[in-house]
Amino acid sequence: MDITDTPQSRIDIGVAELLDGGSLSYHNVVFCWDKAKRPAKLVVMSYSDCIQLENIMMDEAEEQMTRSKLVAEDLAEKSTAFKSMWLKTTKHFQFCYNYGTGAVLLAEESDGRIVWNGK
Repeated sequence: MDITDTPQSRIDIGVAELLDGGSLSYHNVVFCWDKAKRPAKLVVMSYSDCIQLENIMMDEAEEQMTRSKLVAEDLAEKSTAFKSMWLKTTKHFQFCYNYGTGAVLLAEESDGRIVWNGK
C-alpha cells in the first residue's frame, strides 16, 4: 500500500498492514518483512532512478539508502506505531534496480557498511 501524500487515516491503515506482515510504500521506499529470518527483519528497499542498469553506480546506492533512513524517520514522526516498531526492529537496507517485471538487488547494508553486488 502506498501512503505517500495521504491523510493520516490512510497512513494508520498502511502502518497497521505493515505491522500485520504486509508491505508499505512511502515516498518510493518499500518496507516489508523478511520472514525467513527469526525474528523477522524489516527490509527497507530503495530503487535506482536510472533507466539503464549499466548507468547505475555505487554512489547512487549510498545516497538512496541514506535517503531511505530519512524517509523512515519522517514516517516515524507521522506514526507512533511505526516509530515504536522502527526503534526495536532489526532492519536490512537494500538498493535495487526495477526493470518493470521484477528487480535486481544491487547493494545492501551489512554490519553498517554497504556491500555492492552490482556489475
